[in-house]
Amino acid sequence: MKSKIFTLLAFCAIISFGTAQAQLIWEENFNQAAGALIPTPLVSSDNSLLNNPLNTSGWKTQSNTSAATNCFDVVTPGLTYNGYASSGVGNALKYTSQAGQSLYKQWAKTIKNDSSVYISFLLNIPNEAITGGDFFFGIRLDSTAANTNWGSCIYAAVAPAFPNEEITFSIKKQGSSLSPASVSTKYFPAATTLLVVLNYHVGILNGTSQTAETGLYDDKMSLYINPPTTGGEPTTPTIYCADATQKDLYRWGATIVMGGAKAVYLRSSATGNAPSYTIDGIRVGLTWQDVMPVQSGLKRTTADNFMYNLDSNKQLNLSTSTVYYNNYSLVSLSGQQLLKGSISGSSNKIDASSLKSGIYILNLNGNLHASAKILVP
Repeated sequence: MKSKIFTLLAFCAIISFGTAQAQLIWEENFNQAAGALIPTPLVSSDNSLLNNPLNTSGWKTQSNTSAATNCFDVVTPGLTYNGYASSGVGNALKYTSQAGQSLYKQWAKTIKNDSSVYISFLLNIPNEAITGGDFFFGIRLDSTAANTNWGSCIYAAVAPAFPNEEITFSIKKQGSSLSPASVSTKYFPAATTLLVVLNYHVGILNGTSQTAETGLYDDKMSLYINPPTTGGEPTTPTIYCADATQKDLYRWGATIVMGGAKAVYLRSSATGNAPSYTIDGIRVGLTWQDVMPVQSGLKRTTADNFMYNLDSNKQLNLSTSTVYYNNYSLVSLSGQQLLKGSISGSSNKIDASSLKSGIYILNLNGNLHASAKILVP
């Protein structure tokens, strides 16, 4: 009986690990070659691979008044930010600030009905005056919504007259003049890579019709600029926005329930009033930890009796007990075993200095089994 219990616990630990890792819904590091995201401009709304087979990136275009203009270019190198999991991976995407076609890329999962989606990315805005500060980033709705097809819009204005405090951010529930902006009281430096994390909570349906729900919209968003890369979600966001008068991403339509958060939307301003910017390392998940995994420091994993930290010398320190585990193996994502050894006592040290930068899986075995993803910088 005891053996069966341990087997069940091991199976649950493996399933839990797989589920936890799967919560990173989508990641974009722009691994395409420079200039290769959209090889040729697309000329009508919502174009994709169907009519541009050269576009293998999965990004689609949403045209505006300058539909035939491609104003996004893959550039090298990618952006970096100390402590961020997607720092320095692949290339980056640059918006040239000219009026052109916008881009969006869908996730496999639609977020709706009392659920949160977290989006993190690296952003660098040059020190070029943008007084109007049009929005440049948003969340696109699921295609079941026929209109108002983006939300959680992030705006930026740039004033070079204020050294190291050139950028002002604001957010709106919708990209509409009817939607009031929530403006940051903090200012940020231009020509500097910033870490941005958005928490958008898709609320519940209030009422049983479009009329009944009017004025009761409950989506809310929290925007964080340069949050700590260790620990959980900060208590106070840089900007918070909620407006019961503005429509939700998931809501009643005229006859059916429609929408939900579905895609990252990178906007081109038809008037050229959005700032030029470089964006990189976009991560989408269901929790703060999904998009902001801790790279170093003490971590709790799939088992309550197992903790570890990787120090600056690539020494992997384990805190556990031989009651649960007596040996370990460290494998690559392809399954190749790279390191193995025994566990003795409550504190153990594994020399990981021979490993190249990348992601590895640490397996602990014994009476129980546990796994953890290890990021070696």
